[in-house]
Amino acid sequence: MAQSQIRGPILPDETSHEYDSEFEGHTVHVRTRAVSFHRPGIEVTFFECTTHLQVCCEKFPLDKAKTSVVNRYNQEYKPGFWLNHGYQVSIHKSAPCIPPTPDLSNESNAVFAEKYVEKVNRGLKRLKNQAPSAQGQHHLANVGTQLLEQRNNAKEKGTLGIETILNAFVKDTGSLGWLANIYGRYMSFQRRQVDPVHSQTGDSYQERNVKNRERLCQLTSAVVNRLQPDWGVCASLVYNALHVTSFKGSDLYRRVSADDLDLVANSIVDRLRATEIHITVFKDIPVINPACFLAIFINRPYSEICKDIGLENLSSLNLQEEIDTLAASLGQLGLKCGQISLSTLIARSGRAVKCDDENLIIRLGPSTSVQNGQGNSHQRSPHNWLEAGNDWMQFVNLENTELPGREGSNGHLGSA
Repeated sequence: MAQSQIRGPILPDETSHEYDSEFEGHTVHVRTRAVSFHRPGIEVTFFECTTHLQVCCEKFPLDKAKTSVVNRYNQEYKPGFWLNHGYQVSIHKSAPCIPPTPDLSNESNAVFAEKYVEKVNRGLKRLKNQAPSAQGQHHLANVGTQLLEQRNNAKEKGTLGIETILNAFVKDTGSLGWLANIYGRYMSFQRRQVDPVHSQTGDSYQERNVKNRERLCQLTSAVVNRLQPDWGVCASLVYNALHVTSFKGSDLYRRVSADDLDLVANSIVDRLRATEIHITVFKDIPVINPACFLAIFINRPYSEICKDIGLENLSSLNLQEEIDTLAASLGQLGLKCGQISLSTLIARSGRAVKCDDENLIIRLGPSTSVQNGQGNSHQRSPHNWLEAGNDWMQFVNLENTELPGREGSNGHLGSA
């Protein structure tokens, strides 16, 4: 007769973590403690969690810190498998708030906004007749091979391996260096939006430098997102314009405070909307889209990634087929895997382009009328058009165009 096996009591395991974090210019030292326990008849481990928050001052945004702690517990122990025993909060006066960045006058904001607009306008004009080139094919294949090797790991283990590859190519003096730079910033920026307490460096001072670099992503996403209802898919050409001018916004964090980013973004958008811009481009010009690049490596839908990085108005385009095609050619495309042709974007937006040649004439600005090849005058509202050969077409206006599954929003900057 078989004897039943007698099990002894399962002893609890205890796990503790300590880390520093920053919210809206305020610092907090977090200490967490999780003790495992088991319920009778259930072979699943549960955890009792306690949290101590040592904040810098009474103005610390406590709700945001609590939300980030909950997200961390959910990631470590899975929702429903841990119990929160509350928060202990104390003020640590010897750890003062981070001082505001100096020289943040309105004049400073205006100077940066003017510089940004100048770069975009100049860059858009330089896109004229710019065809896809074979320049840097050796480097593309080289980085493509490395990215391909890391892609499977990134889906399971995160994107730090991808970021290491991108950082290695940032020093490239050509266009590849700019692409590696912006994609690396966006990869870090997206992860911080999903997990605000994540530290890329493990050092509070170095982490602040990483956050400063992410500000360009936050600002440019806001500009593109807010231009999109007026410029349609052409709003993403802002990335191309910054690319050809090699603009990295190195003085952004010195000139513009985090609190003023939203104001500066609105100023940039207002100036661009008020400027008459005429450009001629190849209809298949590759348009840079950081969300497409991230979607190749992150196990998250393209639409969700768009929302993560502040490009909500781009999330309604169904680009999964194009993203899958780009991913399949990652080894050859390398850093160019985050680009989709303008003609494809126009088609996905629900508009057909008729043209007899390879060029598109894009007019963006405050004009309210346009004359076609037959001399007929057409009133347009809003005031943005594409000209394909002799055929004029009103461009997409997401605020007034109803398409299935589309949501339009001006949006606001998320927290960095």
